[in-house]
Amino acid sequence: SLHIHVDYLMHSFNVFPQAERLPLYYGIGGRIRTNEDHNTQLGLRMVGGIEYMFATAPIDIFFEIAPILDLTPKTELNMNAGLGARFYFK
Repeated sequence: SLHIHVDYLMHSFNVFPQAERLPLYYGIGGRIRTNEDHNTQLGLRMVGGIEYMFATAPIDIFFEIAPILDLTPKTELNMNAGLGARFYFK
């Protein structure tokens, strides 16, 4: 199966005032998922998480959760969670 999602994220650096490199983030996006039966799901994704931004490298690590409202082929609520890393191109 294939799962692709795209999110627009906003960061809040004010939650932990002593740690400027530990923002919370939230956003909205979409996802498309296909499986081996050639069924395609399209959904709306609401995401929230926390990340650690390294001061000396263009890398962060994150944990996020994302409820998903699938719209096709039927309407249902799903959930994603993820732990990962991002590399920032400058």
